[in-house]
Amino acid sequence: MEDVLAELEVPALIRPASRTGLRAPVPPPELDPDAAAVLAALDPSEPLNTDAHVTATGLTAARLSSALVRLELEGLVTALPGALFVRLAGRA
Repeated sequence: MEDVLAELEVPALIRPASRTGLRAPVPPPELDPDAAAVLAALDPSEPLNTDAHVTATGLTAARLSSALVRLELEGLVTALPGALFVRLAGRA
């Protein structure tokens, strides 16, 4: 399988699971200042709505939305019904 991945030039972070079924640890992503501020304002146990995020971070709605999408793509936060967002436990 490694030869196929090498041929396809798959990045090193995307590798198949090891024989134990666990993936190698992936370093936390380098976040831009907006995403870092949003992540710092989030708690795994208490979802926040977008208005509370704007107040907590001082970001505009557009910059907040961009940061939340980036954090979702990185797997660091998840969206809940009602425009709520929560930090995923055990991440970054």
